[in-house]
Order: sequence, then C-alpha cells, then structure tokens
Amino acid sequence: MTALTSKTEPATAGYTTLWGTTELLGNKSGTTRLGFALTLKFFELEGRFPRSSADLPSAAVAYVAGLVGVDAVALASYEWTDRTAKRHRAQIREVFGFREFSSADEERFARWLAERVCPSETRETVLREALLGRVRAERIEPPARVKRILGAARALFESSFCARVWERLGAGTRDRLEALIADGTGGGALAQLRADPGSLSLDSLLEEVDKLHLVHDLQLPSGVFVGGVGEGCRGVAVASGAVVSFGFVGVVGAGAGDPVGGVVSSAVG
Repeated sequence: MTALTSKTEPATAGYTTLWGTTELLGNKSGTTRLGFALTLKFFELEGRFPRSSADLPSAAVAYVAGLVGVDAVALASYEWTDRTAKRHRAQIREVFGFREFSSADEERFARWLAERVCPSETRETVLREALLGRVRAERIEPPARVKRILGAARALFESSFCARVWERLGAGTRDRLEALIADGTGGGALAQLRADPGSLSLDSLLEEVDKLHLVHDLQLPSGVFVGGVGEGCRGVAVASGAVVSFGFVGVVGAGAGDPVGGVVSSAVG
C-alpha cells in the first residue's frame, strides 16, 4: 500500500505516516477525507476508535490535515456517530483484520480474567490492562462495558474460590461452624473475630490470643485459603498450623440459608 510520510516531529509522533492512504482515501474529500484519515491513524495507534475530536491531539489533527490536503477546521463538521462514520469504521476494521466486540465475548473474557488473571491480581487497573491487551491481541475492538466485564470476572473468581474453600473445610469443620452458631455463642464469637485489636496493650494482646484459640478449635485444614488473592481473601495468617484470622468477599457455595455460609462469608472482614 502507498503511504503518505513526512519528517517526524515530537508533537505529531505516530501520526507522520499514513499507510495505505492512496487506496483507502480513494475519492473521499473535505471533512470526510480528514475524518477518515484521522480515524484510521488513531485506530492503528490505539486499537480503538476515537469517540470525538477531543480524543485527537490538536497538533496531530493539523499535521494530518496537511498530509491529506484538507483544512484542519473541517474536522469540526465530521459526525462521529452517523452512517458515514460507521462505514469508515467497518472499512478500517477490515484493513486491520479486527471485528466488533460481541455479547458472547463478554462472558468469554470475564471467565478468562477470572481463571488467568484474578488468581494473582484483582485490582481494577491491572484487570483492565489485561483485558484490553487480550482483546487487541485477538484483533477485537475494545468492549464498551469494561467495568461490567471486570466486575463479572471478580465475581466468578470469588465464587469459584469460596466454593473451593467450602470443599476444603470438610464435613467436620463445617459441623463445628454450625455448632458455633447453634449454641448461641456464634454472634459473640464472630464479633470477637471481626473486632479491631485497638491500641497495643497486654489486654489487646490477650484478646488476640483468645481469637487464635477460637479459630484453632475449629480445626481448619491446612491450605484452606490457597488460591485466594487481593479482594477475594483478606488477611490470612498462619502460626503453628492455626489460622489466626480469615475473611471472604462473596458467597460460599452452601445454600442461601445455610448458617455455615453466613459464618464463612462474614468472618473477619
């Protein structure tokens, strides 16, 4: 393909070559010509389409306008959401071998994040970067509802993690948790576990030791929280084989009315 090129200038870095201009611009003229050229170049650099002229560096607009022979002020008349713009985007997708993000992709990428990224990191910024990098690698246009996908991914991860913990607890531990509720002391015990230790003192130290004994008596199995990270599992400490404190976000895989599910999902957090 033929390209329009010029000398590189810092203010227009990345915009100094418009590859395929001769074939792709065709008979386009005026506002349409400039809007298409800038949309093409922006997609090449960013892997997404500009939402408006505000996404485009003003220096780059002026520079590309010079390359395609159109006054930069013409861009103000370009409609970014009309049928012409949609045809431009379809043409550009074809050039780069991309496709639009589909509703089926939402579930697929949420599951991919839950299985491949969340076990090591659940921060939104990291998940967003991983998602956008993945869709670009698969030549798919970025999704419009990124936060929805990230939220679904975290929910899938937390649900899966809590279900695994539920199984690891074993029948004996689950029975002891149920007994903790049944004997009427559960509310106080859980409140004790959740309580902030406060200022360091002999009394607060003894209270923390009491918490250790309380959880130790539940006989939680070793490795029960393996696979949790970040927001999925907050604050696991192990000393002499006893878990000092534990916490979950989400619902453990028991029935909605199961008291043990309430214990595990409410504990320390």
